Amino acid sequence: MPMRSGHDKRTDSMSAPERLLLLLKRDGPADAESLASLLGVTGAAIRQHLYALRDRGLVRARDEARPMGRPAKIWALTLKANERFPCADSSLLASLLRSTQETLGEKGMSQVLCACVDVQVERYQKVIAGKKNLGGRLRALVAIRSSEGFMADLQRETDGTFLMTENHCPISHAVDSCSQLCNTELEIFRSTLGRGVRVDRLEHMAGGDRRCAYRIEAVSELIER
Repeated sequence: MPMRSGHDKRTDSMSAPERLLLLLKRDGPADAESLASLLGVTGAAIRQHLYALRDRGLVRARDEARPMGRPAKIWALTLKANERFPCADSSLLASLLRSTQETLGEKGMSQVLCACVDVQVERYQKVIAGKKNLGGRLRALVAIRSSEGFMADLQRETDGTFLMTENHCPISHAVDSCSQLCNTELEIFRSTLGRGVRVDRLEHMAGGDRRCAYRIEAVSELIER
């Protein structure tokens, strides 16, 4: 997928290396020229920063063949780099989840998670209430997910559907200890958006993908896109 362009005011106070890490986190692997174009600097300057980040163990490169000329280096974040992005106190959450499961068992854990889903759906529905169409509701949902640290994004596809992505998981350690927690996310989105809206998960960080991605579309004539 092509990298996005456009100025992000949040990056104004960041150093060049920090902005590079954010771009790679948000948009995925890229070559130095693409990154240089987005940041408005020379390829040589970007490569200098990338090699410095590589030496710190924060990025890695692989060679990608091109139709002409030498292979291009495609840069991506390492697992170590994820530690530089905001995370909730997921170690405490993971401990609470383990204690809950040990005390209440699988059935009790499912009941607790169902109650948490209901609370989160109610909160999200209040945020999107009053939005006239599906696009407006999704933009409101993306905004609140981003505020919670998920680095969410939304784009309209050529077929009229929407692609909602989340480029970071601030509760990843808790998810590692309780896969059910991650599985509730799809149910939360479906319940929040309600009947007449179809939500399918296309990519899943817990399954080894770089991000979570959801294809969302209105399947009822009563839902305005």
